[in-house]
Amino acid sequence: MRIAEIYYNRKDYSEALDSLEKAETRYSKGYLQYERLLLKAQCYIILQRFEKR
Repeated sequence: MRIAEIYYNRKDYSEALDSLEKAETRYSKGYLQYERLLLKAQCYIILQRFEKR
């Protein structure tokens, strides 16, 4: 989760999503669920904005 946050803060949203997906396979779904979902949603929204340009 923290690694994904670092990528997010660097504005590397694709890597942030990859890190989140790796974390989901390692930890139970309940672990930091809300924070993980929020960060994931933010990454998707930002990436979609870049694709529209």
